[in-house]
Amino acid sequence: MPELFFLAIVGYLAYRFLVGFLLPIYQSTREVKRQFRHMRQPDGPGSDPQGHPDSHSNTKPDGKSKKVGEYIDFEEVK
Repeated sequence: MPELFFLAIVGYLAYRFLVGFLLPIYQSTREVKRQFRHMRQPDGPGSDPQGHPDSHSNTKPDGKSKKVGEYIDFEEVK
C-alpha cells in the first residue's frame, strides 16, 4: 500500500512537471520559430527572395528634401 501511495505522488508530480513546465516551453518555442519563419518570408510582390525591398521604393521622387527648420548649434554652460 505505501508503494502505491508513493507511485501516485510521483505520478502526480511528473504530470504537474510536464503540464506546468515542459508543455508551455514547447508551445512558446514553437510559436517563436513560427514568428521567425514569418519574418524571413518576403512581404509580397515588392520584395526579392531574400526579403529586401525593391531599391526603387526608397528613392526620393524629385531629389529635393523638405527643409523643416534651422539647426542651431549650442554649447553647454556649466
